[in-house]
Amino acid sequence: MRNLNTGTSYRSSAGAWFTIDNLTKEQRAELEKTVRELERRKVEERIRYFVPTPRQIEFHLNPKRSRWFLAGNRVGKTCAGGVLVTLMVLGKDALKYMIDWPASFLKEFKRLSVVAEHEWMREEYAKMANEESVNDLVEKYRQVVLMAPKKGRWWVCSESYQVQRDVTQKELIGDPDILEDGWIPKREIKGKPLMRAAKVIDLIKLKNGAVIGFKSYDQGRRMFQGTSQHGVWEDEEPPKDVRDEIRMRLLDTKGLELGTLTPLSGLSHIYDAIYLNDTKPPDSKDPEVFCLTAGWDDNPHLDAEEKKRLEANMDEGEIEARKYGRFISPGKCSFKAKRLSEMLEKCKPGERGNLEWEGEYKSRVKWVPEEDGDYEVWFHPNDKDEYICPGDVAEGLEHGDFDAVGIINRNHLRLDAVYHGKIDPDVLAEYIHKLCVYYKEPVAAPEGNNHGLTTISFLKQDYINIYRTTVYDKTYDEEREKIGWYTTTKTRPLMIDAVKRAVRQGDFTCYWRRFVDEAMNFIRHPGGKEAARSGYWDDAVIMAGIGIFIHNSTAFSGSLPSPFVPGGDNKKAGWQKDANGKEIFIHQSRIDEMERAEWGED
Repeated sequence: MRNLNTGTSYRSSAGAWFTIDNLTKEQRAELEKTVRELERRKVEERIRYFVPTPRQIEFHLNPKRSRWFLAGNRVGKTCAGGVLVTLMVLGKDALKYMIDWPASFLKEFKRLSVVAEHEWMREEYAKMANEESVNDLVEKYRQVVLMAPKKGRWWVCSESYQVQRDVTQKELIGDPDILEDGWIPKREIKGKPLMRAAKVIDLIKLKNGAVIGFKSYDQGRRMFQGTSQHGVWEDEEPPKDVRDEIRMRLLDTKGLELGTLTPLSGLSHIYDAIYLNDTKPPDSKDPEVFCLTAGWDDNPHLDAEEKKRLEANMDEGEIEARKYGRFISPGKCSFKAKRLSEMLEKCKPGERGNLEWEGEYKSRVKWVPEEDGDYEVWFHPNDKDEYICPGDVAEGLEHGDFDAVGIINRNHLRLDAVYHGKIDPDVLAEYIHKLCVYYKEPVAAPEGNNHGLTTISFLKQDYINIYRTTVYDKTYDEEREKIGWYTTTKTRPLMIDAVKRAVRQGDFTCYWRRFVDEAMNFIRHPGGKEAARSGYWDDAVIMAGIGIFIHNSTAFSGSLPSPFVPGGDNKKAGWQKDANGKEIFIHQSRIDEMERAEWGED
């Protein structure tokens, strides 16, 4: 117990100052009793003094049954998991420990509205720092505990028993020998915990009938079979087969699945099932999944100088995962991870639809919106903008990659539309042709490798504006024209560097999640080659690389060669050289425009 020193002034709850010397023997005994009780509560009933951060509030009060808190280190995710498990197993018994919450919340929110590091955080706390907001918040927490099932059965899962001992077990009950410094009040625990090993708990029983069992992922899937549970807390990322088994334990109870982790395992099954859940089509989305991400700046209790010191010793990937709580791919990502994370946050589905021919000569197409359409469009054509149509043609293998054809807006360096799928190479030529006609006849640059030759041979029958280069043919000792884009040992690094630079500098705008996902898995392999991680594709990255390289290396074709002589030899559609000797493509529509101007027609 803290010593009460004579001669020292103390302040009562009413605000009056006093000294021990001024108290009677009975008053001093009563004061010492009160102090002992307060000190006991601090170590045995920590839940009384809990004050949540805004991100913890989001996690606690979300109504969905599969809640995941993905955060950097020391952000408060494990604390959030421990508190919520405590409230759920206590149920209505938690209410007596929440009596002082309104006053505690209000006091801390007011303090942080003044001293928090960032202005946005101070503003966030200022909105909550009033009695009405605090009472409303505490009432919502009350509803959470009142809805908790009676005699709840819970599992708390960790990577290993050592991690359990040092993290989740410590969070819930503190020292297992004395049951202090954990969130679960000591007086609510029934008897002694059942131990698995020294300092490692197997089972905790509460006086209200609730039971908490501790599990370790390294036990394997079989050890997660058995009885149904009302809730499971998965601290750090579980193996997929273990999580699948856990979900079966919650099936009949419609139980609560809680996940708290720092995403250090790369783009795993959690990335796909949880992090990307909201981006999936309605028929494959899990409506009960909630994913919350948070970084160091979301915890107002971290020291600013200490954050800077730690960050200075981290590489870019560590910063993304440990500071911001963002997924990173294993291996050295070829792209700037921070930029990809920023792009990922802005990704959104485009409009789905198909393109249909209008007229007899394939000169016009119309857009037909359809939910399962083959094309995805973010921006429809604009007469003021110019475009490029790059394409990565699939290899044609049974388990090979996909066709990826895009429209890159040259005025904004932005991906405006895509086709992505698997079709025969001659049919792909038709898809490219329609897309090009819709977007003002841009330069089409399908890859000519492998099945791309078939695509190009069919495309050039109906469409003239195809990317071409002049190469020297040693066999015939002459220069020959090659139509289409050819990925070689020389051109591949050029196009990859082009798209990497555009992403790094923030020049490339892309709302297509597929591109960002592939870029996150595009790594530098041993030996230096940059390619997709094993098991992932790179068709979207290659398509964008082709388009951005061509954009960087060719002139805009929005104007005719100078000087332009009406009726002269250069008055024809196709590839020509401008006054500076650069090759540009002249659209037939531009020729028609000049002819109308020549003859004074509107």
